[in-house]
Amino acid sequence: MPKGGRSMTTEEKNKILELRKSGKSIREICEIVDRSNDTVHSLVNSNVDHFSKCPVCGFEIAVLKGPGRKRVYCSDECRRSKKNRKVEERVCLNCGKHFVTWKYKRIKYCCHSCYVEYRYGKRLQDKSP
Repeated sequence: MPKGGRSMTTEEKNKILELRKSGKSIREICEIVDRSNDTVHSLVNSNVDHFSKCPVCGFEIAVLKGPGRKRVYCSDECRRSKKNRKVEERVCLNCGKHFVTWKYKRIKYCCHSCYVEYRYGKRLQDKSP
């Protein structure tokens, strides 16, 4: 069994952790995944729940066991990257000006005065003395 020096993929690591959760012994897992006892033992006894990949760069992340929010990004740079932005550019329905707003809000106007002008039109201007 050639076992020296090859790195494990994310899928292999997750498979080892799933086999352990299903009740398999470390020796059985070693035979199934063709890895050394030390490699499997160190992975199983670590504080890792599972492995995932950063959605921006694809770097492997160890998601730890225990309470709290699970890691999604590998670094602050990936978390703040342009691919992950939650804002978008829109066009004001009233004046046609481009403005930036939150992606999931239903904002249609660049400012309150454009909203009032679009919504009420000339009625407000006619009422003024």
